[in-house]
Amino acid sequence: MTNLEQTLEIFKSRAHELRTMNNVTTPEGLLQRVDQDCEVLKFITMEKLPAEIDVRSKEIFAMQLVAENPPECVSDLGSIEEKVSNKYFVSQGECLIRFPIHPIIF
Repeated sequence: MTNLEQTLEIFKSRAHELRTMNNVTTPEGLLQRVDQDCEVLKFITMEKLPAEIDVRSKEIFAMQLVAENPPECVSDLGSIEEKVSNKYFVSQGECLIRFPIHPIIF
C-alpha cells in the first residue's frame, strides 16, 4: 500500500469514528472520553516518557564511554562493559542512576 492509500484509509476510519461518535454521544459520554484521554496523556508523561528517557540516558552513557576510550582490543571491551554496569544499580525493580550523566557536547 502506498503512503497516499494509507493516509486515505486513516482518514476514512477517522471520519467513520467521528460519525459514529456524533450519533451516540451524550455530554456524559464526552466527559468520559475526555477523562480517558487525560489518563492516557498522564500515563505517557508520568511513566512512558521517563522510562524512555532513562533508557536513552544509559545508551548515551555507554556511547560516551566508547567514544572517550575507544577499545583497541577485545579485552578493552570488558573494562568498558564493567564501567557501564557499575554506573547503574537496581533497587526495587527500578534502575537508578548512581552518578550524574554528563551530556555530550558537540
